Amino acid sequence: RRPSKSCVASPAMAVSPLSGVPFVTTMCGLSIAGLATQLLLGRRVVWLPERVRQRRIPATRLRNGLARADWVVMRMERVMRRRMTWLTHGPVRVTLLSLCLVFGLIMPFMEIVPFAGSSVAALVLVISLALISRDGVMALLAGFGICALVTTAAVLLF
Repeated sequence: RRPSKSCVASPAMAVSPLSGVPFVTTMCGLSIAGLATQLLLGRRVVWLPERVRQRRIPATRLRNGLARADWVVMRMERVMRRRMTWLTHGPVRVTLLSLCLVFGLIMPFMEIVPFAGSSVAALVLVISLALISRDGVMALLAGFGICALVTTAAVLLF
């Protein structure tokens, strides 16, 4: 599997109500950091621990899960397309992946407050979708979200 497409699963799980379950945000954050590191290192295939690779999912569960996600994917496909692709390549891509790495490492600390990691996970999700679809407008949207998050954190902390 390509690492860029795998980057969508963890932030999507961390944005969902499932993130209220203890340690889900931590696991999602660490997997985001691991996948971002692999992408920054230029890996073409995702490395996963042997225990994870050997897990099996029954076909009926997989079909049911994909059917539920189908309407989300259809709506996203209407919005995303290749535009301003220069914002998804080269140094901008490295910057976005570095931000995903930092956000993934920060998420375990955000678990102290339930659902606090969801805002960071939403930004990682938007960045992942921007990189997968090569949609620079989505990358800009993520940039604005990052600015809003940093501003909010600065106001609350100081």
